[in-house]
Amino acid sequence: MATSKLKDPRTCRIFFSSPFGGMEEEREELTRKYFPQIHHLCNSRGIQFVAVDMRWGITSEAAEDAQTVSICLRELDRCDLFVGFYGQRYGWHGADNDNIQRNIDNAVGRYPWLNNFRDRSVTELEFIHGHLNSPGDLPACICFRDKRYDEERASVLENSGDEKGAKRFKSEGDEASRRLASLRERVYETRDKTLAVHMDYLNPKEGVEHMFTAIWEHLNNALLARDGDEEESDRLQELADHNAFMASRQALYIGGGHYFQELSTVLSSGVSEKVVVVAEAGQGKSSLLANWVSQAKNSHPTAIIAYHFIAASKESSKKKNILKRLTAEITEALLEKKQESSESKNTDNEENTPAGEDTGKNKGQSEDQGPKGRVEGSKGKVLKNKADTNDKSEKEQKKSENVKNVREMMTVLVGQLERARTKERMVVLVIDGLDKVEETSGKVAKPVSWLPDKIPDNVKIVVSVLDTEPGIIEELVTARMYQKITLEGLQMVDRKLLCMETLKASGKELSKEQLQKIVEKDLTKNALFLKIIIAELSVFGSFRKLDEKINDLLTSDSIRDLCMKVLERLESDYNTEDQPDVVQQVLKLLQVSHEGLTETELKEILDIPLHVWSPLYFALEQYIVIQSGLISFSFSELGNAVAERYLKSTEDRLTSVKCLISYFDKKRKAFDIYPRPAESLLRRPALELSWLQKAIDDKDGLTTTLTDLLMFFFLIRKNEYELFELWKSTGHTFTDIADMYVKSFDKALVDVYCQKNDSLIEPSDQSKPPGQRLLYLLENIRVFIDLASCTEASVRILNRITEILENLEGKWKEEPERLQLLAEYQYYLACCDCDSGNYRRAEELHKKVMKYWRTGVQSGEIDKKKGEERIGWCYNGLGLVYYNQKQYIEGEMMFRDSLAIQEKHKNICWAADAWTNIGLISLGLKKPKEAIKQFEMSLKLYEEHFFETIPHSIGNVYTNLALAYRRDNQLDKAEEFYQKSLELKIQAVGNEHPIIATAYMNLGTLYLYRKNYAVVQDYTEKALHIYKVNQYHEDHRSYWFCKENMANCLLRQNKIKEAEPYFWDVFDVQTRLGCLADCLPYVHHTMSEHYIDSREYDKADRILTALSMCTKRRSAKTFLLLDKLDQQQPRSDVNPRPKEQTLEYGMKLFPDNGGLFERKVRVHHVARGDLTGLQDLLTARNADVKIYIDVVDWCVEDDKPGITAEVIDRALHKFPGNQMLIGKLVSVWYSVKQYQKALTLVKQLDHEGVHSDEVLLNCAQTMHHCGESEEAYQWLNKLLTSADSLSAGMKRKVDALKEKLDTEAKLQ
Repeated sequence: MATSKLKDPRTCRIFFSSPFGGMEEEREELTRKYFPQIHHLCNSRGIQFVAVDMRWGITSEAAEDAQTVSICLRELDRCDLFVGFYGQRYGWHGADNDNIQRNIDNAVGRYPWLNNFRDRSVTELEFIHGHLNSPGDLPACICFRDKRYDEERASVLENSGDEKGAKRFKSEGDEASRRLASLRERVYETRDKTLAVHMDYLNPKEGVEHMFTAIWEHLNNALLARDGDEEESDRLQELADHNAFMASRQALYIGGGHYFQELSTVLSSGVSEKVVVVAEAGQGKSSLLANWVSQAKNSHPTAIIAYHFIAASKESSKKKNILKRLTAEITEALLEKKQESSESKNTDNEENTPAGEDTGKNKGQSEDQGPKGRVEGSKGKVLKNKADTNDKSEKEQKKSENVKNVREMMTVLVGQLERARTKERMVVLVIDGLDKVEETSGKVAKPVSWLPDKIPDNVKIVVSVLDTEPGIIEELVTARMYQKITLEGLQMVDRKLLCMETLKASGKELSKEQLQKIVEKDLTKNALFLKIIIAELSVFGSFRKLDEKINDLLTSDSIRDLCMKVLERLESDYNTEDQPDVVQQVLKLLQVSHEGLTETELKEILDIPLHVWSPLYFALEQYIVIQSGLISFSFSELGNAVAERYLKSTEDRLTSVKCLISYFDKKRKAFDIYPRPAESLLRRPALELSWLQKAIDDKDGLTTTLTDLLMFFFLIRKNEYELFELWKSTGHTFTDIADMYVKSFDKALVDVYCQKNDSLIEPSDQSKPPGQRLLYLLENIRVFIDLASCTEASVRILNRITEILENLEGKWKEEPERLQLLAEYQYYLACCDCDSGNYRRAEELHKKVMKYWRTGVQSGEIDKKKGEERIGWCYNGLGLVYYNQKQYIEGEMMFRDSLAIQEKHKNICWAADAWTNIGLISLGLKKPKEAIKQFEMSLKLYEEHFFETIPHSIGNVYTNLALAYRRDNQLDKAEEFYQKSLELKIQAVGNEHPIIATAYMNLGTLYLYRKNYAVVQDYTEKALHIYKVNQYHEDHRSYWFCKENMANCLLRQNKIKEAEPYFWDVFDVQTRLGCLADCLPYVHHTMSEHYIDSREYDKADRILTALSMCTKRRSAKTFLLLDKLDQQQPRSDVNPRPKEQTLEYGMKLFPDNGGLFERKVRVHHVARGDLTGLQDLLTARNADVKIYIDVVDWCVEDDKPGITAEVIDRALHKFPGNQMLIGKLVSVWYSVKQYQKALTLVKQLDHEGVHSDEVLLNCAQTMHHCGESEEAYQWLNKLLTSADSLSAGMKRKVDALKEKLDTEAKLQ
């Protein structure tokens, strides 16, 4: 057979051809007994089976349209296998039958050979097209029923009086018999070009068995065969998708001659060339490249032209898939060339194995696994690869090992390009639609970083992109020096030619006036607009009304308006009497679907018979695109028009969505948990159900879908961030989600256990107990729950995993594997203990796990590299335990040990984790400059590891850098990195993920330093909203941190009443959980002081008592306020203040604190006149001159001159002749008008030794009062010489004294 592959890689279509009458029994047998088997076989390969049976015959409706023959033959063109069967009745025919001839007239343009067979039956026409025109091109099985069976059936019916029924088994006449005999003879002559020919099967049952046998063998041996190489089969399926897409864009291309010439110069250059084609939507860039690729293949047959059209299939937009496919096509081309040149088959492995094959990952491992990276305000998690780690066959395991990341795939591609260079082969890479490349959710991508820039000079790259992507265009043209080709609108001559050539293919022609009217419409510069108009005219049947139709189409002012007219025409032409709104229903379902719908899905949902579906499908062909079997609109304007016309109301949309939900939910419920269905089968219900339920806010339905473990498994493998968003929309907390998943898992365990007991699992597959068989599901649930940063939920999943692993002791075939998995999950539990503040248990568990790995490595039972890497994890985990307890030295030792191990094994990402944590240690040690360097090293390694994408976890490093810059007082740099972190995380997880709340809190802290409290309040309110939305418990550390930040912000704005509820929420949690050590003392002190001043003494007492017992947060201020409280509300002798809360105890704790000493002096001694107690205090403190002077100043401020003088006298006794003390005493005696005592002291002073303006003035005034005017002048002159530096009040006093002295001098 020439054809051994499916035309549509995702669908197997088999055409069944026979006359309508007399063959009902065969069809019934096929439908009832054999189609289910074929369905099952196809489903097991992830392929849909479509039985194309035009048995509806020629209805009056079809006859009126005269499209029957055309539809039959077009359906046959799409099929992969032809099955024909005949009895004695020849079928509808007649050269003089007007209906048949009109049918042939309508089809002959597409099938010119029909002119030679106008007298044949419709069934024979199918036989001719399906087989006889080109025997062997399409696999065929043809069967003829034994004449005796028909004669017997006819006789029985005639004897019963059923003449009409008997006719179904009789020939229509001699001419019909001759036609049928001729057909039999021609089929028999070509039997060696068929799958099977049976000339005389005895009865319907035998005939159908013959047909089924031929179909079954061909499906297994050819159409559905994997050829032992799944990757090669996948490659061919993808290639078929791209070829089909390319063919759909090659039908007619006008106006690209000069663009072809520009592109062709690329091929003739002897150096590497890079070109980007830029156009607006609808200008035909895909058509240009599709046609140019074909031309380039013909003009350069030795060149390797690897092309990738990103709209060709659902998976074609992923970066890794683009690189992988291009690499595979180049590799295949190099191998084909090698075979053509008859080189020896005994070649080096490098020639037979695709470059870059990964050979060494342990089961269940990935490069994304590793120790937790701790960041301020957010917690990094260790994520295992989203893989089926304990339910893999060897083939699946090998396949997972070959999976590469984007950077590795780039390296492999460049390697293949270099191989082509060494073989002197030119390579042309063509990539259409860079604007459609799928960005990784949760990660921010650099523009086209995945596309190799440095390429060998034998390589040419041609890409295309929409003009709405300036970032991509700038990167390619400015940074990478791509030549830019901009597609302009269609020129007048091109528009005319496009109209004429397209209509000519449909047998239509316009007058010059009609043509001119169309092309003069300015919008026809847009190729899409013009093609829609031409398409509508090509199917318009009334020549007399053609001008009217043209005028109507040209009234459209946009593609959207034109689409509305297309919809009107489709309704008019293809709605039927039995299904009067089939067009609307089909289009509505396509519009509301998430990914699009297959033909089978549409026909099943709406119960559309083939005779209704086929004409509608062919009418829609030019307006739809089929990607991996899924139909969707080929341009958004059509979808928008459908929504506007048919889905105006919420009820309309809701009805359509619920229709799809009902259909896909039945599909979901039909799956068994084991054996797991093919991913291609899971994809449709998983994606359609989840997003449709989210779209209509069906929280209960969405919860049911997401807790279905098979749906979950598909969704997390596809994109864990999308799964996270789906769960967020349900409103469930993640602890509830964890519980629901555990419940689903336990039910699945029971189901598999029952399957095993009922012998529904193959004996060869019963060696694994259910727990081991399904453990991969729990592992992936753990990965997902970690994404939510919900420690409590993670613990619940981890406890269930460890419980399963412990229960499997003695049942797991590979015991070392079980123990290693158990150790890994115990490590994760230790990390959770650390997150929740249970540091002792975390430390013990980390050390236990470390001991296991170390012992295993030393004994040789565990692979050395793997074991050492896990030891590195444990060092990291222990470091976090110490870091969180502020044991920075111990923490740094652990982190550096972890770093040494990861650098030894070249684990870039885990080394980056270690540098991050070392940076945090530096911050803890108040070394921000060192921390900045360490965080920059971490960032460099992360970017090297993740290469072309930036996961949201790198935002944690930005946060740490911002914190370091903030502590280094570089506030602008701090804000820059805080904002980077926020933007990155919002792009990754949306606006309401808890990590966004952390980012807002960090920004709030920055603005607190800037004293911009309004901004702080705004950021904190946003963070609080996120915690509420995520239903955080009031005891959650992050939540009450945020509330305390809000209280802090409000208090700094003196909004005490607003701060109160936040404060008490937080205080109650802190005291109840015993975590007052993490409080903000400023907030507690401010609230306490407020309550003291407002005489709410009990509240103040409660706060200060709790704070005084917290060794890490109490301060001198705490004891000052306690003393203030006790002074205003003295304690009774019966209930005295415990000594640990007294001012005296505070002075012992903080002996150097001046505030406590001052309060003791002023409140407890000076205010009470307790000179003896004061002297004892000063003696005990071994007070120096400065302390005495401070005490003197306090006595003066408190207006206690007597005590002041006594203190100075005692000070002078201890420090005789001290000028400062003497000066102070002068001021005291002068203030109480003891001028003679003051005079005695003034005479002990040296003019030059006094530097206090007040003392100088008091000395001058004392001399003046005692009549010593000349001496008064001497003291005053020192002040007058520095008059400019005197305060205004002091200057007035000096001037007044001088005036007195001057006046008195004149009088003398």
